[in-house]
Amino acid sequence: MNEHDIKELGEFDYIIAHGVYSWVSPNVRDALLATIKALLSKDGIAYVSYNTYRGWKSLDIFRTSCSLPAQIGAIKSRYLTSKRAKFLAGLSE
Repeated sequence: MNEHDIKELGEFDYIIAHGVYSWVSPNVRDALLATIKALLSKDGIAYVSYNTYRGWKSLDIFRTSCSLPAQIGAIKSRYLTSKRAKFLAGLSE
């Protein structure tokens, strides 16, 4: 689309570009912002979200690995509590 085609779309009060900005090349980002500028009404609102997960995946893996011991501990605790309860129930019979 050229600039003339874009302006033919008219003006918009709301423009939402959810999750796109972080996944496209810099020239597409520039084109997106220019298109928003051309189409947004004077008092309009544009929402451009930027997903950060892509570059943060390694930290997410690290965070998950740090939480695993606690999760495993909780599972073991429930298992042992169950075993103890069954053992004690057997003693009282």
